[in-house]
Amino acid sequence: MRKDEQRQMAEPVPLIQVLFDDMFLLLLVGVAVPFLIYIVWGLMDIGSLPPLPAAESATMPQASQRSAEELVRNLGCLGCHSTDGSERFGPTWKGLFGASITLADGSTITADEAYLRESILNPNAKVARGYPVGAMPNYQGRISSVELETLIEYMKGLK
Repeated sequence: MRKDEQRQMAEPVPLIQVLFDDMFLLLLVGVAVPFLIYIVWGLMDIGSLPPLPAAESATMPQASQRSAEELVRNLGCLGCHSTDGSERFGPTWKGLFGASITLADGSTITADEAYLRESILNPNAKVARGYPVGAMPNYQGRISSVELETLIEYMKGLK
């Protein structure tokens, strides 16, 4: 072996050089690792959510209250909406029912049962100002009429 070859073998290869020379490692570090961090962070955030406050609706019995909370959790509503007035990706549900909402087009509407129903089934029909169009999934045909009414009653009770 020549001295140049011996010296090359003896010198350590910088980690960044190894990373850029191996496409798999580059993809792993550049894509997979950040994606896993994002997923874990999201799970930690969901796990640290405060318990849902009890809705103050006199029309909602205690058993229905529990089923409403389960429904809200199962549908993933709390990923974007809060029940305590805090800001998230979507509007808070606290105090939403009966409130005056300014829409993206500048018009105002009262958040009554019809508005809540339409916003769940066809969320892009009337988007509140400051929130992105197309962010909320359409629940038309994905939830039953009983589940829809349960959600609306639950939101009505969050004052």
